[in-house]
Amino acid sequence: MEECGLDWSSEEVEVADPPSNSENKMAPQNESLPSESTVSHRKSLTFTLEPQLFRAASLEVVLSGWCKHWKGLLVESGEELFQLSQPVQSIDTFLSHDWRTSRWMKLMVLLLVFNSQAAAVTSLVVSIAVGLAEASGVASDVSLFFPCYWLYLLVLCFWQRISGLCRRQTMVFLDKLCIHQKDDKMKEKGILGLGAFVRRSDNLLVLWSKNYFNRLWCAYEMGCFLSRERGQVEILPVNVAYLLFLTAILWHVLMSAFHISLLSYVAQVDVDTTFSRTRILLIAVVICPLALVLLPLMNYWGMSIMNDVDQLPNQLQNFRLQDSQCFCCTHHHRHPDTGQELICDRELVYQTLTGLYSTGELQNCSPIQESREDILEKFNRRVQDRLGHQILRRMGVRVYPFRYVLFLIMVCNLATLPYYMTILVEGPADKNPHIDMSWSHRAAWSGRVFLQWSQRCLVMMFSLEISVRLWKVVKSRQSKVAWAIILSPIQLVLVGCFWGCLELAHTVEDSFVPFLTFLVALALCMLLYFC
Repeated sequence: MEECGLDWSSEEVEVADPPSNSENKMAPQNESLPSESTVSHRKSLTFTLEPQLFRAASLEVVLSGWCKHWKGLLVESGEELFQLSQPVQSIDTFLSHDWRTSRWMKLMVLLLVFNSQAAAVTSLVVSIAVGLAEASGVASDVSLFFPCYWLYLLVLCFWQRISGLCRRQTMVFLDKLCIHQKDDKMKEKGILGLGAFVRRSDNLLVLWSKNYFNRLWCAYEMGCFLSRERGQVEILPVNVAYLLFLTAILWHVLMSAFHISLLSYVAQVDVDTTFSRTRILLIAVVICPLALVLLPLMNYWGMSIMNDVDQLPNQLQNFRLQDSQCFCCTHHHRHPDTGQELICDRELVYQTLTGLYSTGELQNCSPIQESREDILEKFNRRVQDRLGHQILRRMGVRVYPFRYVLFLIMVCNLATLPYYMTILVEGPADKNPHIDMSWSHRAAWSGRVFLQWSQRCLVMMFSLEISVRLWKVVKSRQSKVAWAIILSPIQLVLVGCFWGCLELAHTVEDSFVPFLTFLVALALCMLLYFC
């Protein structure tokens, strides 16, 4: 089997430097392949498995050791790996991937999908608790230590281990753990029953790389899952997760510097022109120089990532199973090292999908006579219609789901939430007791304070959208280093003007200018994201 399916071997090599037979899901070393010689041509793929062979591993195990089980080199023996999984009735998520992609890229995808929401919610709860403690006088200057940052990182990295103490663990399929890697008979049954794992999974998470849809066994996994009407498919390019993590690091650094400067140099806080101008000065003095240093690196990586990510819509739009590659056909059904005859994986997959996508099978009635080519084209259209249009709509402009931007990037603004909560509790009357504010004035003042805090989230969103568009424009240029430097001042000017307009609006006292400016900025961000 190829790199995106499952191999027939018992050993592995480092994926970064695959040998000639690395087309297997788990690339074998130069050993004999007992399963290849023992599997009869009469064998076929099946959707049933013995109960003790239908297994899944907890997400905690899959993520353990920073995804050590996703490495190409063998970590434990086959039996030890197999014991990390357990028999189950159903699988929460089937993880579909290719083994050439770096384990670190896959780690970022899994942390983003499964842990980032819990980390963001934890940071929000902690920030609110710290804000209430500061406002009530129970604690002081706690926000200076940014406890939400540390707890966010803790939960982001170890949420599955933490949550496993009090709830059912999420069970996922990872071929290396759920199919025996030493016992040839058990391995053969697991490989032939791959469809059973897929069809009895509630969700399919595709860790997409540019080689994914070119692999026969990846297409087979997709075909088995799409043959059902239920179940959620999520295709997340590993490079998009990498991009979001890079952007999150950039903004966490910038916001930390801004927050530390703000808390250090502003002793008296009120919604007046002095405080607004102080924030503008800090943006110019602290944020701009730091951004000029970090942006060229971000731009260089961003342009490279766009080159890969833009291939996904085209691959789905032009998807054909018949164009996929497999190890056996590439080597004319002879093992390049041993000369042993290889069974044809393509025939096995075609035979199974033909039965799965025949009209009778899909409609639970007597089969209608159709040619194999017609049935395979039906499967191709299913992928193009169900996934292609969705991805084309999403990735025509935006390359990431908004929820991940919220959970990973905008969360850095929570560090100063306690700071602004204290301002809201104290109120303007505490600064000037001679001012008698009506409830309407107090509500307007509180709204202005909330806008001052939340408008930075709009700045982050605007910055990411502008950057993605610029990267797409220059992604194919030859001198990436030069363009990475050229783009930096352009981004800085655009984002600086956007942020500056939001801050300047607060210099106009007793007016609705800040609200109108915020609404215009929000509309602009939504326009950039959805159009």
